[in-house]
Amino acid sequence: MKNKILYFILLLNLFLISLNANSISIDNNTKYIDILSKSQIYIDETRTLDINTIQTKDFRSNNQSALGFGYDPDVDVWVKFTLSNPSNKIVRNILEYDNTLTTSIEFFEKNNGTFTSIKEGSYYLDEKRSTKNPVFFIELQPDESKIYYIKATSYVTTLIVKLKLWDHKEFYDKEIKHQFILALFFGAMIVLGLYNLFIYFITRDISYLFYVIYIIGITFHHVLYVGIGNLYLFSEELRANITQFAAIFVALPIYALAFFTKTFLNTKQYKYWDMGLNLFLVFVPIFTIAVIATDFFTKYRTLVPLLLFTYLVLITIYASYKRNIQAYYILFGWSIMLLAAVFMFLSSVGVFDIYQFSPYIVEFAIVVEALIFSIALAAKIRILEIEKNNANKKLIEQQKNEQIHLEEQVNKKTKELKELNENLEQKVNEEVNHVKQMERKLFEAEKMAAMGEMMGNIAHQWRQPLSVISTQTSGLIIRKEYGKLDDEALDHSLNQVMDMTKHLSQTIDDFRDYIRGDMEKTEFFVEDAIHKSVSITNASIKSSYIEMIYDFEEDLEISNYENALIQSIVNILNNAKDALKQNNPDIKQRIIYLKTRKIDDKIQISIKDSAGGIPEDIIKKVFEPYFTTKEKDHGTGLGLHMTNNMITSSMGGEIEVQNVEFKYDDLTLRGAEFIITLDCN
Repeated sequence: MKNKILYFILLLNLFLISLNANSISIDNNTKYIDILSKSQIYIDETRTLDINTIQTKDFRSNNQSALGFGYDPDVDVWVKFTLSNPSNKIVRNILEYDNTLTTSIEFFEKNNGTFTSIKEGSYYLDEKRSTKNPVFFIELQPDESKIYYIKATSYVTTLIVKLKLWDHKEFYDKEIKHQFILALFFGAMIVLGLYNLFIYFITRDISYLFYVIYIIGITFHHVLYVGIGNLYLFSEELRANITQFAAIFVALPIYALAFFTKTFLNTKQYKYWDMGLNLFLVFVPIFTIAVIATDFFTKYRTLVPLLLFTYLVLITIYASYKRNIQAYYILFGWSIMLLAAVFMFLSSVGVFDIYQFSPYIVEFAIVVEALIFSIALAAKIRILEIEKNNANKKLIEQQKNEQIHLEEQVNKKTKELKELNENLEQKVNEEVNHVKQMERKLFEAEKMAAMGEMMGNIAHQWRQPLSVISTQTSGLIIRKEYGKLDDEALDHSLNQVMDMTKHLSQTIDDFRDYIRGDMEKTEFFVEDAIHKSVSITNASIKSSYIEMIYDFEEDLEISNYENALIQSIVNILNNAKDALKQNNPDIKQRIIYLKTRKIDDKIQISIKDSAGGIPEDIIKKVFEPYFTTKEKDHGTGLGLHMTNNMITSSMGGEIEVQNVEFKYDDLTLRGAEFIITLDCN
């Protein structure tokens, strides 16, 4: 019996020794312990285990202080550890889950045989939390041991597991220091962003704008990366949306940096490198959309931006090889940033945790790179200023040479002008005289044409009276020969001859007045002036089978130049007659319509025909000198020009022309309408 008791005590001691071997002892003197390296790990690839089923699984020991599983891993990571308090005082510590991007962290604590849980993470942020990382409070009574479980899961974002146990004072001292340094970092980035934005507004160099977008992107990304955004800026709903579209915030800084490199280094001068960069600029947005739309690419969302960044470094190396001065600055900044990016990537996938040795390497690299780029941009301004000064010097020198050359040319041209001026006056006079001669010939031709027209009209006017005279005189001779001439027949015949002679004399007077062209202002009735105009052209109008229609308002008296009005109306009637003969073969529809009206203190004279109108493309030119639609031998183009001058200059009136349609005897006719407007007094 005694041997059995000793054997039981031996087994119990072995069990306690084994239990204590996996237990982490802490007391009030414990300042800091890396818990993860002293814990046990289980990877749940089924993602179905809970706190009850996980206790039946075999955990493996772990000696690493950080475990990384990449972006959006298809596993749940369970961490198991035991804490014991061998002292006789209550121990209170803080357990820190040192990663802000993990979306779900569930902390299990066993009390009185039952597990209680607390949820934390970017999806379950405690509103009372004032620390950037999730924390859990540990309390152990004297001589008490407890088993704890941590279940870590991450959707979309990276899953990095780091567990640290802190004394309260040590933890909050560290936290305050850390947040202060981050505040300095973000302040520096904001200052750099505003500085470069200010430079952009001054210089309008697009490189600065792309660099500002890069600073905004990298700052926002880092706000998410270090947890400041989750802690102070974003609501739970907004955090979920940002996590869903995290690929955009990963790609945006590198994408803006690519455009910065393209413009700052002027990569167009490196043809094939620029083509490759353009392909990246097209592919990156497509890849980012694919990452957001599908789960397949989520794990690789940093791969393409990292490849683009590497390509930018290679372009910069090549530009440095080509002695691009700006590339030297950029290459130095790239080297620092690339090193930090590699460390960030290695930390994200759990290969190497740089933060153990340099917790602020990323912030340091970003600020240094931003400073170098700002210096590079400032250097670019200095280089451009130097180039501008050199260009100005060359321009001044070129201007001096141009001035000398210009003076030589001016002297040469001045000499030529002096020689030319000696004969210029003579040549001008010769040309003026030639033009005057041509104008005289044209006016003479117009005058001769008018004279010919009038002679034709006189011949038409005289034909009937002369025929009557001839008939009467012949009748008198015959009657005398046959002895039948009496006094009554003689008186009748002589009276007819006298009437016809008076008509011939009146015709001569009318044409003489028209040809003489007396320009004296008199008072006359408009209707009388129109009848005189018609009488001059009446014979040729009748012989052309043209019907004249009159619509006169009676007793319209004006004080003006009657002969100028008669000449103007004669010119318009002659043009209407020629147009009707040329364009209207149907003699039954050859009409000239004359109308007068008094409108307010104006008198309007309308003359329209049924010749079809004037083509719209030339109607505005009919009053121009030398413009005619007649054949070369039948018009000089001065008739309507002279009419316009007489109406507007001599008579102080207005004349206009338009195409109109009008009805006459149930016929719809179309033609040109000339409207003369004169003052009543």
